[in-house]
Amino acid sequence: MNLAVETQVLLRISLSVGRSLDLDTMLGEALSSMVRMTNSLGAVVIQRDQDGPEHHWLVARAVPMRMGRDRLFSGFLVAHPPRVLWQRLEARDGHGMEVFSRGEHTFHVFKLPGYGLLILLAAGEPFSRSFCESFGAVADKLAQSCLACRQNQELERWGHFERLLTHFSLRFMNARESELDPLINEGLERIGRLVRADRAFLFTYDLEAYTATNTHEWCAEGVSSEIANLQQTPLHGLEAWVNAHRAGEVYNVPDVHALSEDDPLRHVLGPQGIKSNITIPIMGGEHCEGFVGFDAVRAHRAWGSLDVAILRTMADMFANAEIRRRQQREIRRAQRALIHSRDKANELAMEAKAASEAKSRFLATVSHEIRTPITAMMGLAEMLLDSPLDSRQQRHARSLLKSGEALRRIINDILDFSEIEAGRVRIHPEPVELARLIRESLQLLEPSARARGNRLSVMLTDDLPKGVMVDPVRVRQMLWNLVGNAIKFTELGRIAVSVCQDLDAAPPSVSGRHCLRFEVTDTGIGIDRSVRERLFEPFFQASQKGMTRVGGTGLGLPIVKNLVRAMGGDMGVESKKDVGTRVWFRLSLPPANVDEADATGRFKALPPQTLTRKTPGTPSAEGEGDGGASRVPKVLVVEDDEDVRELLAETLERLGCQVELLSNGAEAVAYGKERGLGHVDLVLMDCQMPVMDGIRATREIRRGEGRSRQVPIIALTAALTKDQREAYLEAGMDDWLPKPYTRKELSSMLNKWLNEGAVRGT
Repeated sequence: MNLAVETQVLLRISLSVGRSLDLDTMLGEALSSMVRMTNSLGAVVIQRDQDGPEHHWLVARAVPMRMGRDRLFSGFLVAHPPRVLWQRLEARDGHGMEVFSRGEHTFHVFKLPGYGLLILLAAGEPFSRSFCESFGAVADKLAQSCLACRQNQELERWGHFERLLTHFSLRFMNARESELDPLINEGLERIGRLVRADRAFLFTYDLEAYTATNTHEWCAEGVSSEIANLQQTPLHGLEAWVNAHRAGEVYNVPDVHALSEDDPLRHVLGPQGIKSNITIPIMGGEHCEGFVGFDAVRAHRAWGSLDVAILRTMADMFANAEIRRRQQREIRRAQRALIHSRDKANELAMEAKAASEAKSRFLATVSHEIRTPITAMMGLAEMLLDSPLDSRQQRHARSLLKSGEALRRIINDILDFSEIEAGRVRIHPEPVELARLIRESLQLLEPSARARGNRLSVMLTDDLPKGVMVDPVRVRQMLWNLVGNAIKFTELGRIAVSVCQDLDAAPPSVSGRHCLRFEVTDTGIGIDRSVRERLFEPFFQASQKGMTRVGGTGLGLPIVKNLVRAMGGDMGVESKKDVGTRVWFRLSLPPANVDEADATGRFKALPPQTLTRKTPGTPSAEGEGDGGASRVPKVLVVEDDEDVRELLAETLERLGCQVELLSNGAEAVAYGKERGLGHVDLVLMDCQMPVMDGIRATREIRRGEGRSRQVPIIALTAALTKDQREAYLEAGMDDWLPKPYTRKELSSMLNKWLNEGAVRGT
């Protein structure tokens, strides 16, 4: 495969990964795509179970399904056990792949960090080295998706158990004596199936006779019952087992056959066909009354922390039913156990990395979906303000627009934080003229500062470097968040932004970098010492006595702190109640020559352009008549949301454009083939649409144009990460307008592109 084909193959495979939170479904789609796109004979994912003291390996998914039982594949695993493969890949300093040749076949083994192994079987020569190295990124993504699916399954399993616990707790509380045994058997079956055990059981101890009796048992289909053989079983030689239970401890046997030949426990469990076993005591106060547990008969099983938690709770439930069911205090204890179980589930959900990833994806998806109706809301508010309204109606329309702006800021904060929390934040340094970047960033905040009676000043020391390598987008974002906070909590005061060289750091002549200290100081209400430590907690907002609610998400400072940390800096806050606050951060930045950048026009302002507006009497198409007015610009709008589409058309017409409307990308492609786009000056293309999305439609349009690109295509999008912007440009789009956008932002985009040079492609 050449590089272009390899890239396309990797992209398609990558897109097939992580499309579902169901592990089997996700792996099936991903492996099928890998086999199809690489012309492989098969693909297998082997899961590494880390819960037990000895790591166990099992086939999580194979494509085709028979692959996991194939003699060639089985022989390969005999020669190269998964444990050995894992250790070899662990020792390769981050190069988590290796190739093995067996006759006419080649096995490509990739490490799935934190999860297991991916094995691709191909006929003939191995894949190219460059493809294998690039495929490592796909393997990393597959590992993350597997972990997310596994965590999601565990959360779903815990939620299912909560419902079972609620169900059975209530039934046990109200059960009559004659109903207890069938109810316990039903509980063993339901929970045994939940944790995928082959056998679930309950034993009672007679410690005076030193025996144990199996009183209740459930067996999966095809698994033999052992309850008749386990009546008054002697416990001699099983002191470790019994003492662990009497101490209230779990007793876990991950591999029965790994026990020594003379171990009495092996002689008890082995004849029952048990490969793995786990038991938890049933405690009656300080005394052990028995135990409840699971057997794995068909295959070894490493019981995880979730299984132990379920088993503990089940043991408590049975103890409550068997021993203390008639006492009211045990009923309250069961209720407390239920509440504790729910709290534990919430704690697991908050702490699990995969759950955090799922939350971030949810926030991003919801935020994206909200942007389209916000666009319509803000646009309608602007339209209303242009129409004849009385003072009360104007106030309402302005409030609607202001609320839309506030909601847009909140959504942006949530999206930024979800990207950062998911570890997807990227820093893109480039040569930047430092003083200019800072002053231009703060110009946009001066109106907000004046509106609250504040004076905003900037102080830059003379020894600052002219140019540095830094991500200008992130620096603006950090300054806007910090100065925005200062404005919110300061009235009729002063806000000062200063940037200087950090005198405590090594000078640039020694370190080769400039250590810069950025400070934002205000004379606002200050921050209580009691809440200062919580300022960087997500969604935390300190209540300030005597201060009206200022709004926001409580994400500004956490976002800044994470960005500073991603850029290798540090950050701090100093504040005194009723005196003011100083927030600072330090960045160590390499110098950059911005003179050459100036010569290329990087920092030059765009020349002012005037958009020809449509006036009464001006022809709508060719600009003829009425004194030879200029031709009215023609804009093609491709947008699936009817409200936004109609609103955008009306706004464009007010800005002097002639408009045509389409509802999806397929219509735009057909339009270009049938009528051509030579008479269109600009295309506004929504990115997420049914039938055909904007990116695919743009590719089709550019393919039809050939090398002579004619019409500028602007992406209307709610997704604006760096990777997404690059994807728009790669598809052939020329620029992007983030949703929700204002009329001013739309007008600026038109002024940028609707000029003779841009339209003609010169």
